[in-house]
Amino acid sequence: AIFEETRIGFDQKNLQIIFVRIIDDRVTISFDSSGESLYKRNIKTSWSASPLRETLACAALQFSGYTKDIPLIDPMCSAGTFSFESALIATNTPPGLYRSFAFMNWPCFKQTRYKQILRKAKQEIILSKTPSIFASDKDIKSTSSFSKAIKGYDFSELINIQTRDFFEFLPEKLTDKKGLVVFNPPYGLRLGSVKESEKIFLSIMDKLGKDYKGWRFGIIVPQKKMIKKIPFKAGSHPFLH
Repeated sequence: AIFEETRIGFDQKNLQIIFVRIIDDRVTISFDSSGESLYKRNIKTSWSASPLRETLACAALQFSGYTKDIPLIDPMCSAGTFSFESALIATNTPPGLYRSFAFMNWPCFKQTRYKQILRKAKQEIILSKTPSIFASDKDIKSTSSFSKAIKGYDFSELINIQTRDFFEFLPEKLTDKKGLVVFNPPYGLRLGSVKESEKIFLSIMDKLGKDYKGWRFGIIVPQKKMIKKIPFKAGSHPFLH
């Protein structure tokens, strides 16, 4: 297969990308209508050493059984991707609400119609001032950056952000309801070695067994062999990251 990418446009800001794909003498020409990759929500302003794409975080939340009716604890939040995504789900906020798209520069784009679509979508948003998403990290730089990132967004009051170590607090100190706890723990380049990754993974499992009875959990596992070390009933969903 041969892949070519041609860019045409009057200026760098409003470039229209055209993809030309040639496979077995069949030519397919397609116009990019998205612009920035669709997993980007234009909300995050910082990234961790090994960031989780927003779409993967959303899928992990759905696989783990997250709904707006249960609390969520994101105890190793780093850049806050799980918390961002759960807030969008909980408030019924469209994931593309805060970003622009390439098709908005097309001659056929109807700005008035698009504004009507946005207005209707905003009417479906359900806001709450009671925190139900509890994000924390022992790294104060991460929590400070996360706090700044959500400032000004309507869903920000749903998220309670604190600087604390997951292994040093109990879930009942945050909420009296049982819900979902999710992790994208340090591993690989983020921590230093496979051995250290396994150690923190087993420590998480031990903490869950002691203090999170009755809770659902979701965790990004870097190696298949580690799934066998989960001491609870759990399903697995392989994906490329």
